[in-house]
Amino acid sequence: RPLRVARALGVAGVVTLAMTAVAFRSRTPAATQQMARDTSEESASQTYCEGEVCVVASNRYERELGRAIANGLYEGIILELYHETSLSVSAETCELAASEGLVVVASDGCSLDVLATRVGTYSLVATTSDGDVTFDLTAKYVRREMRDLFDSDRERFFDAIAVTHHVGDEEGMRLYGDKYRSTNWFTAVHAMNSAKRNCDNWHSGAGFLNAHMSFTLRFEQSLQAVDPRTCVHYWDFTIDAATRYCCWTESVLWSPDWFSTINPNNTLHIVDSGRFAYLRIDKVAGGSTFNNAYGLMTVPWNTCPTPFMVRSQKLYGLANYVNIPEFGCPKFLETFELYSNFALVMLEVSTDMHSPAHGMVGGYWNYDAELYAAQDAYNAFLINVSSASNANSKRLWRNGIMECPTYCADDTPPTDCMCGLAVPRVEKHYPNYTSWQLLNATGCLDQFSSMAEGSYDMYYDENSTIWDIILAQLINTGHIGTTDTDASPMDPVFWTIHGVQERYVQMIRYLNETGQYAFDQSWKTITGPVFDWSNVTEIDDLPVVDHDSVCTGHHADDLILFPYLLDGQDQAVLTNVEYYNMTGPFSKHLQYVYDQLLNWTECGWVLGATQYADTARRRPELPTPRAFSAI
Repeated sequence: RPLRVARALGVAGVVTLAMTAVAFRSRTPAATQQMARDTSEESASQTYCEGEVCVVASNRYERELGRAIANGLYEGIILELYHETSLSVSAETCELAASEGLVVVASDGCSLDVLATRVGTYSLVATTSDGDVTFDLTAKYVRREMRDLFDSDRERFFDAIAVTHHVGDEEGMRLYGDKYRSTNWFTAVHAMNSAKRNCDNWHSGAGFLNAHMSFTLRFEQSLQAVDPRTCVHYWDFTIDAATRYCCWTESVLWSPDWFSTINPNNTLHIVDSGRFAYLRIDKVAGGSTFNNAYGLMTVPWNTCPTPFMVRSQKLYGLANYVNIPEFGCPKFLETFELYSNFALVMLEVSTDMHSPAHGMVGGYWNYDAELYAAQDAYNAFLINVSSASNANSKRLWRNGIMECPTYCADDTPPTDCMCGLAVPRVEKHYPNYTSWQLLNATGCLDQFSSMAEGSYDMYYDENSTIWDIILAQLINTGHIGTTDTDASPMDPVFWTIHGVQERYVQMIRYLNETGQYAFDQSWKTITGPVFDWSNVTEIDDLPVVDHDSVCTGHHADDLILFPYLLDGQDQAVLTNVEYYNMTGPFSKHLQYVYDQLLNWTECGWVLGATQYADTARRRPELPTPRAFSAI
């Protein structure tokens, strides 16, 4: 962590982000960041007043969940698209009129039920004995936690995703319009921006959130081309981290009618039952950095030959439970309390607050079982560092320390199609290095540091045999579940992961704007490493590693990939800073809001309160660690 923090503070440029009234139109809540509230104290409706006259609004979600949309923080009233909203005005007698574009479902004196079917601004005019009063109404999609959805909304979401898996781009655009794109298209875009050999345009940097916000919004628009009643909802994995522990795989999320099983009962780990059974992974043209030796759309170091979506609940045969509580509530709370600098927040949001969710669902297998069987004492440590295996295998690949086959015939056994140590390069540039030294020289050790905290003294023992195991694991990753590769959009759960990070940043932006939290939002670009392969011509040549450069995609003035995403966007493509400024939690440019910003109640805290539930600190009993001598 010290190295990660130091590199995060290295900047190639600083741009101050504009915090304008356009981006924020919110009311200061009664609670402050030090105060916790129980959700039962919340209002189940929105209230907005003009002078002495008020309008109260609620829909079925708000009434049944006991929570107003976005915690009731908007100025004005939010109408959730395709859900009837009941409006009631506080006057003895009145006549209500809704603006054009709203469907009036029912009307009774000072009460009116309306339905909005298009994003936009509307009004409600109440004619009272004292004159006319006009209330602002804003219609948006509401992104909700998966387990809060009504059955009909969940079915629409899943059905639309299924269409993008089974209908190609050409046919889809013919059937659903120009906004439609298939899952294959989105997967290729994600992989092309993540699996380059020089650096990662979309991860581990300041551009992570913008890239994934815009990517998810573009996918949402594709879903809405299929069914305009849906949007991209989210999976709040802090719920599972705080309450599920070793049993998180029993959640309804992994039932057949939801995301399908997390632990397929077949040796190939194919998701072979449920709604999303046998989702096919297509082949792509050879020679790219987002296909493996079998030609499948994934990453070169994932030599899995299976042409379907695959998953496992285990990491190299070890039950994946140790790191789940750690990256849930405690990690979010730690970030809230320790990091209020934009560069550091984005670093945490893109790594420890995000990456383990991919590993939870993806898993790893086809490993050296004999090697692991002799290392029971290391299990807890191995699970922690295994959750970063994909990132560190990628780093070794970019460093040129490992090489992978470029072609294997479909009938080539997996044992004959594996990545390996780039021996000529290692012998020339890293002679007689121990595994620990090689991992340290390539920056992998630094990546493990935050996960190793509290995991015994072995992290600091350079001579421990654990590092031989870890290096062997990273060089020959075995087979990786779809969700933990750069082709992860092929797994439908991918789309529900990143709303949690966006919701967290929206929360601290709101608290900063209302004077309850200090968040320095100057855009600081995280530096390095960038790997220059342009002069690599011989088998023992290494790329030039530049720790002071910044990968394209993470600068303030780098461009968002997708044009015309936002309402009122008057230029085709926005820079990172422009997109960030236009997507604050209460922006008029966003077509959606989150169901809640301030509530993280599974963690036992609201509005960033500094106390969280005891359940968030519990963890299963771990194996007794092997004793190590101090260095």
